[in-house]
Amino acid sequence: MRRLVLVGVALLMAGPAGAWGKGPGGRIAVSCGEGVAIVDPADGRVVSVPTGPVGWLYPAPGGVLYAPDTRRGRTTAIDLVTGGVQERFDGVMMPVFGVEDERYVVAVRGRVLIAAYPDRLVLRDWEVPLERPWRVRVSHDGLTLYVLDRPAEGASLVKVDLLSGREEVRTAVEGEPDEMILFEETGLVAVARPGAGLVELRSGTLLNVEGAVRCDGRPTGLAFDGRGHLLVGVAGTNGGEVLRFRIRRTAKNGLSVQEKGRRDVPAAPGRMAASPDGRWLAVGGAGGGLWIMATGLGRIERSAKVPGPVRDVVWPDLERTGPLMPEWSNGDGGEWAKPGS
Repeated sequence: MRRLVLVGVALLMAGPAGAWGKGPGGRIAVSCGEGVAIVDPADGRVVSVPTGPVGWLYPAPGGVLYAPDTRRGRTTAIDLVTGGVQERFDGVMMPVFGVEDERYVVAVRGRVLIAAYPDRLVLRDWEVPLERPWRVRVSHDGLTLYVLDRPAEGASLVKVDLLSGREEVRTAVEGEPDEMILFEETGLVAVARPGAGLVELRSGTLLNVEGAVRCDGRPTGLAFDGRGHLLVGVAGTNGGEVLRFRIRRTAKNGLSVQEKGRRDVPAAPGRMAASPDGRWLAVGGAGGGLWIMATGLGRIERSAKVPGPVRDVVWPDLERTGPLMPEWSNGDGGEWAKPGS
């Protein structure tokens, strides 16, 4: 076995706003500016962690977040509870977890790897003809890998069997696909196509388009609430909005897609993430800022100031404890900014 460190993979404050009742918990992580902003959704406090310019964020069990700076070939491991840095190391770590806490998947150009966690020892290494993996998702059962592959020309959805490493399906996608998420409840894969102004709902095989959500603007962010609803952030010419759709299968008509609400947001939305319990939604602004609201799309309950346009938003499950972590942390937490500061 060998230790997995991947280098040179090309990928590219708040104040109260009304009564919460039982408010959201956990931590929200936002990549923006020259680092990562960790937001406490309960009170809107923010701690900024310098990491260099980071694109996608990679949560891991045990409340750890990996923030890879692909330009400099370095990764920062962040403790989401304290906001402190656990480790900085050379190489790019981009772990994607399924149901198992002890192993993760990495998709890079030409390869798919499975590695042990937290040891980073490579367990499987397969050649898969990927060019520029943009979004990577693992099915909940850990048996299937879905990749939105975006080379210089064209884009494809790729399905890989994680038992054999075999590419099972590759199908072209038009309309500048930019985001992909899995809807485990219905076995669907949702793909945002901003250039076409729609969100495509594909079967888990990727071969059939079972439905679509058409938007009056560019769909920029996607989230599922775990209770049958798809949330779509839409950027328009004069700001943006978040739409909510009920997605379900019916015996008579197949896939049913019904709009259940919409909410204006202060500026064009970018990436989004639902809370682990599915009750809350964090929406990152393409021009900066973070807004938190109930997934039923009530009013914006919290807003947070973050430095610069938002590139990614994640809301990890901090109750997923995972395996025992090495003694990486130096014990120093970050400095939390008070709401409104």
